Amino acid sequence: MSNENETAINKARAFLEQEHVPMDFSEARHYLCCRLTGYKYESGVRLGETMHIRYLDLALVPYLETFDQDGGVWIPELPKEADEIWQVTKDEIVRSALANTQKTYPPRMQALGDLMAFGNDPYDYKAGLYVLTAGDPLSRYAAGNCFGAIALAIPGVLEKAARRFQSDFYVLPRAMSDVLLIPIQDGKDYNPRCLRQILASSNAVLNADSTPVLSDSIYRYICGDGLMIV
Repeated sequence: MSNENETAINKARAFLEQEHVPMDFSEARHYLCCRLTGYKYESGVRLGETMHIRYLDLALVPYLETFDQDGGVWIPELPKEADEIWQVTKDEIVRSALANTQKTYPPRMQALGDLMAFGNDPYDYKAGLYVLTAGDPLSRYAAGNCFGAIALAIPGVLEKAARRFQSDFYVLPRAMSDVLLIPIQDGKDYNPRCLRQILASSNAVLNADSTPVLSDSIYRYICGDGLMIV
């Protein structure tokens, strides 16, 4: 091991100890969760120092979630050397984080029209848009928790959506809290250029509010082939 690498690992170990993170992976794994972030938008120093793996043009970032003595949520992300400290692979850390995320924040999908309904007077929305997120709603119009877009990467979720739609579908990664699914049904496809314009408009609003953006790309889930960038 080089002196530079040994110094980096010692710094990472000191950080974990300062944050009271268990040094034994068999214990730490129970506190792991995962979030999605935009690789393009966080590809600088932050992702350079943080454990992550690429997912399309996004990044999967594992973190530890527990509560401090005052009841506040404690969410430290992992230093990139955590796998060497725990003596496990990065893939194993991410798999554990995704499994815990699925248990803690179960994926949920709902028609956008149902989310916009007012009392017993349903909103008549025929565009066939669905919101995919993870966890319970934050408010009347918020679909899930602030990291709810992670549902996109939880194993089996997109396959289940395809079975429900009985078709391929597009994915618009509109926010870190949720993504939009647009099924291709009744022989009607959508112009990817128009979908990119919709996403670009949404991202412009997020940028104006200094809200994190996931991606400028749209994706298509193809039954039997999986998810890909269009």
